This record gives sequence, C-alpha cells and structure tokens, in this order.
Amino acid sequence: MMTAIIPIELPILDWASPDQLEADPFPLYQRLRAEAPVAFVPATAHAVVSRYDDCRAVEADQETFTAVKKVAVLDRAVGSCLMTKDDPAHAPERQTINTTLRTKQVQNQWRPVFQSNAELSLRILCDAGQGADLNEHFAAPFAAMNLRSLVGLPNVAWQDIVRWSRSFVAASANHLEDPQIWESNAVVHAEVDEAIAEMIPRLRENPDSSILSAFLTAGHSEEIARGNVKLAIGGGFNEPQHALTSAVWALTNHPDQLSAALADPGLFPAVFAETMRWQSPIGMVSREATVDTEIAGVPIPAGMLVGVSVHSANRDNSRFPNGDRFDISRDTTGHYGFGSGTHMCAGRWVAECAVGQVALPMLYSALPGLTVPDADALSPTGWIFRGLKKLPVEWDVRSTSRVTTVTAAGGAGHQMTVLDRRQTASDVVELVLASVDNHRLPPTTAGTHATLQLPTGIDRHYSLIETGRDLHSWRIAVRRARDGRGGSAYLHDHLSVGDTLTVSGIRNNFVLSPASTYCFVAGGIGITPIMPMIREAEERNTPWSLLYLGTSRDRMAYLDTLTEFGDKVTVWSGDERGTAPLDQLLSAHWGTADVYACGPASMLDHLEAMAAHSGCLSRLHVERFNAIARGAETDLRPFRVRLARSGKEYEVGANQTIVEALDEAGVATATSCLEGTCGTCETRVLEGCPSHRDAVLSAIERQDTIDRMMICVSRAATDQLTLDL
Repeated sequence: MMTAIIPIELPILDWASPDQLEADPFPLYQRLRAEAPVAFVPATAHAVVSRYDDCRAVEADQETFTAVKKVAVLDRAVGSCLMTKDDPAHAPERQTINTTLRTKQVQNQWRPVFQSNAELSLRILCDAGQGADLNEHFAAPFAAMNLRSLVGLPNVAWQDIVRWSRSFVAASANHLEDPQIWESNAVVHAEVDEAIAEMIPRLRENPDSSILSAFLTAGHSEEIARGNVKLAIGGGFNEPQHALTSAVWALTNHPDQLSAALADPGLFPAVFAETMRWQSPIGMVSREATVDTEIAGVPIPAGMLVGVSVHSANRDNSRFPNGDRFDISRDTTGHYGFGSGTHMCAGRWVAECAVGQVALPMLYSALPGLTVPDADALSPTGWIFRGLKKLPVEWDVRSTSRVTTVTAAGGAGHQMTVLDRRQTASDVVELVLASVDNHRLPPTTAGTHATLQLPTGIDRHYSLIETGRDLHSWRIAVRRARDGRGGSAYLHDHLSVGDTLTVSGIRNNFVLSPASTYCFVAGGIGITPIMPMIREAEERNTPWSLLYLGTSRDRMAYLDTLTEFGDKVTVWSGDERGTAPLDQLLSAHWGTADVYACGPASMLDHLEAMAAHSGCLSRLHVERFNAIARGAETDLRPFRVRLARSGKEYEVGANQTIVEALDEAGVATATSCLEGTCGTCETRVLEGCPSHRDAVLSAIERQDTIDRMMICVSRAATDQLTLDL
C-alpha cells in the first residue's frame, strides 16, 4: 500500500469514512468547497481538489501534475496505455484513438451500430419482463455490444466484455493490493490477449474502423494496441451503462422533466449531459505532483497524489448555480463529466450519441410508461465509479407487444450463407442460413422473423422456425407464392447451398406472452412462427393445443414433426375433410386460452370476428402475411402530414401512401416491406388520429391505438397528422 506524504499545512479530513464516500460523497464535497478546497482525505489517499476552477487548473498542468505515477496501478491493471502518459508520449496514441471516435465518425459509422444494439438490448429487456433490472437487461448488454464493436473484437460474446471490464475496473482501483483481484486480472489479461491475437491477422488484411485496427494501421506496437484496447474495455463500459440507468432514475424522480423530454425527444441529449454533470459515472481523476507546488495557496509536496474531484467540480455553485439540483434545462457547457485538458475522455462523443441520442429516446419510445418503482428509495453509490447497482423497471406491457427492428450485425446488413435446403412440402422449401463468419447469431424468441434483402431488389420477411440464444444458424420455410412479387420464386428456383444472402434485420411482431393455456391455429405456411411457440410452451410446461389447417397434406410442412405431440395437434386437410368449422373447433377455447394464429387473411378475419363476438378480442393474437383488405377503398381522401422535427407539412394524395408522399418530397423514412406487415416504418403520432390499415397491430390495438402508425399503408382519420419525424 502506498504511504502518502502529508505536510502540516495541508488540512486533514480524517472524519470522512470510506462508507460515507461510498454512499453519498456530495455533502463532504460541499463542505470541502466551503471550508477546505484542498484537503488530504485519508479515506481516498489523495489530496482532494474540490473547486471547479482548481480542478481545471490541475488537469491543464501536465508538468506539475502528471498522469505518470511511481506506483502505476492502471498500468498494471490494463497494460501500457495513453491514460498513464503525458505529452509528448501521450499525443500519438490519443491521435490514433481520435480517428475512430471523432464526432463525424461516430455519427456516420457507429450510430447505426448503436441503434441496432439498442434494439437487440430492448429484446433482452422485454424478454425479462416486468420488474426487469434495467442495468442487467438493457444497459449492460447495450454498453458491452457497443464496446465490442468499437474496440474491434466481434469474436467475443458481449458477456465477456462485461466480465473483462469489471475485472479491469476492480484492478485499477486495487490500491489495497488485494491478491484475488490481481489473480482475476491476470486471467482476464490472458483471455483478452487471445481474442486480440485472433483478430490481428484479420485486421491487418482487412482494416476497419475499430480502435484495434486504428492502432495497427498507425504502426503502433501490438503491446500498445493491446494496452489501449484493454483501457477502452475497462473505461468504456461503466460510463455509458451508469449514465443510462442514472438518467432513467433521475427522470422518474423528476416527473416534470420526464414529461418535457417525452413531449420533445430532442431534449434527451440534454438529459444525458445533465446526468453526466449531476451523477457522473467517474468521480475522481488521480494525478501525482512532480515538484513541491501549491493549489489555491495550499502547499502540495512532490510525490503526493492529487485527486481531482469530478463530482465536486460538477456541483460547484460558482460554475453551476444550484448545482445539487437535477435540471435538464440548465446550461451544462463545460461540465466535468468527461474530465478536461489533454486527458479528456476520448469516448465522450460515443457516449453522448449512444446514450443521449439513441438509447434514451428509444427506451421511452418503445416502452411507453417506463418507470422505476420506488425510485425515491434508490440511489447511485460510489465515489471513484458511481452508479446504480440495480434498477428494476416497469412499463405498459400492452403497448410493447412488438419489438423494434434488430439489425443482425450492424448498419448495412449481415451476410449469411445457405448451409442446407430441403423440400418440406410440395411447394415449401426450408433454408438453413448461417453467418458467413460462423459467429453466434443474435438471440431470438418465438415469433421472430428475419428480413432478407434479395438480389431481385425485394425485401421479404420470413419467420424463424427455431429461436433461442447461442444459435449459429437459422431455419426459414418459404412457400412459392403464385401471385407474389418474385421473392419466393427466386428462393425456390435460384438459391443453392453455398449461396449468400443479406439479412438486414430481425423483428418480433408476434410475441408469445405468458398465459395459463395456449391455443395455436395455423393455416398453411402460417405454421412457421407457431413451431417455436410450441417449443416455448413445452419448455414452460404450459398446456397447449394446435389446429393445423391446409388445402392438402402434401402442402402442409412439418406434419411428421407435429405428429410426435399426439392428440395435442388436430390436422384438418381440406381435400379430405372439406371446409373447417372454426366456430365448432374453437368454441371451447374462447375465454379459457390465449389464441395465437397465423395464416391466410380469410382465416384470420373469421377468428377476429369470433373473438369479438365472444368478448375475447384481447386474447387473440394474429400475424398476417398482408395488410388489412379494405375493399375498393372508395372513401380514400387526401390529408396533410406535418413533420414535428422540421415543422414542414406535406399533402398526401388520395392514391398515395405517406411514405410515397414523403419520398417525393425528398424526406427519407425507414421502410422495408411497404405492405404493412413488418413494422419497420412504425412512427409516433403526436397529433391527429390515424386510420390503421397494417397487419402489425392486433385487432384491439387497431381500435385503441392513436399514438403510432405504420406509415407505409395506414392513413389519417383526421384532416392532419403530426408525426415524430
């Protein structure tokens, strides 16, 4: 353990205990700023600098207050890295990392990756259900997935990034020389080195935008590259994770400010900035005095550790009036959450984009009513690293029956190879797809479908027949559509084993929610999303039955598999038994089971009518192949659309969709199927009432939903709509 040098003139605050600092250091810092702006605090082993201007002065003076310490715990924790160097040695490494993390690069290269990772993390959170820990089930996977991409280690699981980061953080704070922490740290060093060694040949041959690739391309040694990758893993996880959860906690405790952000999502970057000021995830920066000097008139001897208190500087009333108050309307310019000077955090633009621009607005948009039960009873902890250990959350479940698009591997789509193909019925072919690099695929749940970008220029959506975690391949089944747009014909006639396809995303509009009993109804190829639902029901030990309808047995895929379930499955073949009497076959299930159905429109229309008549519409869940049929559409009329973010208005003609009208005006929108079946174009409605024509919303949602719509097919029931675009 380091022995600190304590001059007589330096005030000593020996009454401040480690427990006090861990629980709530802010009263101590308030007292320090008022009574002893520079004081030795034994619990920190540092002379703590508490005022904003003094903190900035220390950070700006590398010659007097160096990052290069005699006992370099951080060097031992992660290896040689830029954080423990001053200029000129620091500058080349900082310049290299800046090429990857500069503002333009973050927006153009990394923001689409952050969006995809946020969507995938949303799926993890929704799967965990009400009361899920936002820290464990969203913030941690989101931060780790982002970090995995940023550092250039796609060959590892995000869970490994979490574990590695926590080990590096513990080691970097191991001033008490706990041997178990160093033992764990040594194991993690070996694991990270192995992962980096695997990637180095790939990146030398095919450089990318990652931090590891940048260091290799710039000609740094592999030792320097490894050290800075480990530094990024150690420092790049806690900050976004804790900023995100602290922001949600703060907004819950300040409902007026939450309402303001919900009304204007453009305020979420301000929420992030104020959170970084008010509850910064990093609490103190350590420096060492190189010569006898002074700070604010207080003598500091050479060799003394100086603690620049980020937490205290950010609440200094002389810089931020009413600094102890959370206020997203304040000017946070110059806040100290990312440090300052030469060593200002290189990932500040990454964190602002990932959390403030992507994760926070997406969370509150996808999970209406998101809140923290008993939020006022919770609080972040820590004075070196500060954050909430757990943050249980709840939301309006009925509004989140769908999950937003999850891009398989980042912005532009993911290349997959056809491993196998086989005929499962006379007009149905099954395809087995795997990542071209054989990596583990994103986790999926029953009801998930994948979006295939076909060479014909068509995006088509196919349900996954097997779902779960740790899969290395996906199976889809494709029926040849006689009157389709050519997508199924291409897959049947032109796709062979070894060919590649682009999968641009996965989405689940047909989530299997917990129930006491399930009744599954499948018509023809509608059996594909039902197959994994049956497996999940079996795993949950939930009673279930299946009614499987088809025109003939030779056209009904997976009959051989389904017969294994005995009398749980009823097969109704039209050529053998005629038209199925749905009312008779399903009458016993209304009101006792949750019904999940997929198949032709005529079957689903009949089921919705039956459910409405029985008063059980809320227990019917359907997935359609096409948007709702509206007859001759003789009542179509023009309407106006106002885009809230620009304030511009556009006319949508009687024979136009909103997407078409905006496209003509040069306004890009996120779309895929253009048929109202995939949900990619789902858009928040801020004013006006939509007229739903999509196949994504359930029947009861189409009746009740006025705050969102699928703009590729749905229209307006009022003269004008204001959209969150």
